[in-house]
Amino acid sequence: MGVGVVGSLATLIFGNVSGEEFSPDTFARRHYSYLELPLVHIQITPIHRVDKSNQLEIYLRQQKLVNKKPADTPRWDMVYHKVAEVVTETGDAQMLCNYLDVSGSRSPHFWLTWTKTHPLLAAEFWPVVAELARRELYLFTPDLFQLASSADDSGVFRQQTHDLMAEKLLHFASVQERLNRPAAVRHLAEWAVQFDQADPETLKQLQEMLARVPETASQTETPSQVE
Repeated sequence: MGVGVVGSLATLIFGNVSGEEFSPDTFARRHYSYLELPLVHIQITPIHRVDKSNQLEIYLRQQKLVNKKPADTPRWDMVYHKVAEVVTETGDAQMLCNYLDVSGSRSPHFWLTWTKTHPLLAAEFWPVVAELARRELYLFTPDLFQLASSADDSGVFRQQTHDLMAEKLLHFASVQERLNRPAAVRHLAEWAVQFDQADPETLKQLQEMLARVPETASQTETPSQVE
């Protein structure tokens, strides 16, 4: 076997790069792939992308349960990245996508079935999930999905959601305050107080926190980046 053939086979096997990305702006998913030279990691083919949105993501967009965020260039967050079929990196978006893909014993698309059979709960639930993703706060989504899985009354669920989100955002904003990131604090606290059915003491602490942060705080910080 010639050297050229061996090199080509090595590139096809060990230089095969692929992965998955999720867009919180459009609630779509896509798969990408390309070839690179092994070891030196020089890309040698264009990136090929294919839409991989599942039935749930398509349904949520069609029913406008998650509204498309106006953006000239939608943001795409990494779900996973593979080299030679080995996962080398995962992103926070994987936490959400794991739930979007979950199947149950009675349904191959658990959350799609749940959404269709619980329309009032879904109307409360999915906009909050979408906003968490857009704010790069994927780490909050597991608790929200757990809460939704046992909910059966939309009014009670709204109250529980407000309590959960306000409490978590208060905690996260407190971390940002200790790290001296005023823009991140304001960004988080201003959203948190919108959950106005939350525990009054939590809302009071959020208002006090906002009072400590100047309205002119720089908007260049990313709240999701915690050391």
